[in-house]
Amino acid sequence: MPISFLGSVVQELKAQNPNWAKLCFVLPNRRARLFLQRELTHVLKGPQILPEMVSIDDFVASISARAPANELQQQQALYKSYCATIGTTLPDSFETFLGWSSALLKDLNAMDQYLLDRDAFFSYLMSLHKLRSWGKEEDKIIQNYTAFWEQLPQMYQDFSAHLEHNGSASPGMCYRAATTLLENFIDHKKDIQFIFCGFNALSPSEEKIVQELLAQGKAQIFWDVDKQMLDKSSHQAGLFIRQYISDWPHYHENPFKTAHGIFQQPKNIQVIEVQQQVGQAKQLGALLASMSDSDDWSNTAVVLADESLLLPLLYALPNTIGELNITMGFPLEQHPLSMFVSAFMKMELRKTSKGYYYADVETLLSLPETQALFAPIDPTFCTSLLNQAKKQHRSYLSTTYIMKLAPKSAQLQLNYLFDAENRTAAQWIDSLIALLRMFYNAQQSKPLLYVYSVAVEKLLELFNQIKE
Repeated sequence: MPISFLGSVVQELKAQNPNWAKLCFVLPNRRARLFLQRELTHVLKGPQILPEMVSIDDFVASISARAPANELQQQQALYKSYCATIGTTLPDSFETFLGWSSALLKDLNAMDQYLLDRDAFFSYLMSLHKLRSWGKEEDKIIQNYTAFWEQLPQMYQDFSAHLEHNGSASPGMCYRAATTLLENFIDHKKDIQFIFCGFNALSPSEEKIVQELLAQGKAQIFWDVDKQMLDKSSHQAGLFIRQYISDWPHYHENPFKTAHGIFQQPKNIQVIEVQQQVGQAKQLGALLASMSDSDDWSNTAVVLADESLLLPLLYALPNTIGELNITMGFPLEQHPLSMFVSAFMKMELRKTSKGYYYADVETLLSLPETQALFAPIDPTFCTSLLNQAKKQHRSYLSTTYIMKLAPKSAQLQLNYLFDAENRTAAQWIDSLIALLRMFYNAQQSKPLLYVYSVAVEKLLELFNQIKE
């Protein structure tokens, strides 16, 4: 079998006879660590201390000595700064703010990560939006629009101060700080050799860090690029690496040696026509089932064209696959648990003095996730409750009515779902958090259990932050 890119990196380092405990691998993401660990265990014989392996984001955070704030923490800090600097103008509600804050945060992070001059950047934005509003009638909306961009520099300063007060920073701020604190970091890591591998397009802050480490002899870098992609000037895949070879002082003195020919090796390609997305998932499950149980699944990769295919594929996987590594992202809003949360929230918001609206209860209890909560107790409870209410032509269901029809063993779940009193927002979040914890064991299939566990953890993290 052809050697992989990471395998070739490990083989070349082995030839240098290094002290593996004194190496630190810096990778494009955290997922690559699993595959690098596998290559290291194949090559290294006997007891060894494995080298440190970090993603580039974690590496930069360690240099900056700051904890990167997640998106929700950044939005909370930015909203406080927005309300403080907007002046006498009535600020947007937090819900409205969330609709446009993500794009602004992305721009602010890019500004810092690309080491742009902040004053020039804000001046450009302010001038750009003044031009966009030029020629329009100076009504209140236009005045507020231009005032926002004029106040953005002050808003950014307050935003930075809020994060710093909490002992954190935005990811972009971490990258900017890392370029200025690199010398101190190198002094504290005198015995460590850094190995960068698998990168392609670097941001200016990443370039600065890598070049400085290379210049001081503290690093090696291995590019995952094919010779044909690199040698052909018209091939876009090698554009950035060709620029680095041309511009970096390191390559003026050291030859570029890490191009490989993996992509040019012979391949066996089969094309199978399948209708619709669910059909693709089922066909893929059948293909995997036809493979021998003795096959090394670690050498099998499934690349999906659409992330919405992930859950249908997990349902279609054969039982012979006990474990798998999912390396693709999946939007939390598309997970069935998010639909459960939305239905639960809608039902609570539309509750009246008469009780819960029947249509909302029907939507919630018809979800497979809700039914999974009651399956160990009474698999027919949700259906029988809805049928009984429908026979009696009830438009609203009170908590008392629901409790009368429920088995005693289901009281715990029902107390969280249907509260007799009018819950506050904090009490509703507490009920939701308790319900979410019940989903850890709601699925029997190992792949689905893993996906549900990750979704539960993300939702718990989100709602605990909202509660705080």
